[in-house]
Amino acid sequence: AARAARPGTEIVFLPEIQNAEMASLAVEAASSCLVVASIQARRASQTPAAILWHQIDPATLAARLRLIVNQRLVRRLCEACRKPAQVTDRVLKMMGLTSDEALDLKIHQGGGCDRCGPLSPGYSGRVALCEVLEGTTEIAALIASGGSPGEIEREARRAGMSPLRAACLARVGQGITSLEEFQKGNF
Repeated sequence: AARAARPGTEIVFLPEIQNAEMASLAVEAASSCLVVASIQARRASQTPAAILWHQIDPATLAARLRLIVNQRLVRRLCEACRKPAQVTDRVLKMMGLTSDEALDLKIHQGGGCDRCGPLSPGYSGRVALCEVLEGTTEIAALIASGGSPGEIEREARRAGMSPLRAACLARVGQGITSLEEFQKGNF
């Protein structure tokens, strides 16, 4: 969003939006500059509702919202001790994976080594998973008309948004993180 701003655009970084005063300030400032702020929401599609909960005018928010980035950190498997692992279809089903998601999913686990150390055996560092929701005309119309997070989610996916669940499963399949991190993240 900062790169897409016109040259000379003022960028304001705000702390987490936790109250009506901060929400109002963020939306008001967005009329004249780029505002970057955080808010607690489980999914990108739930962010507008979280802001509107603070009594913000839906039409004003819809007109000023440009981009929502939802991110989570998951532990990265240690490259030195990472090995392929076998997981039964029954376990994958118990974890809530659909047959399409489980199809050809390559699972890896870290065994622990000198490189990753005893504090977090099998893991070394973290990797960010992101879901990016663009404030398109269709999304703005949904926000302005009081659309539900589910409706916003469906429209965002139709426009190309990839959810955190898919991002995590892709990293699992690439051997970057583990199935345990997928389960722990409750995607």
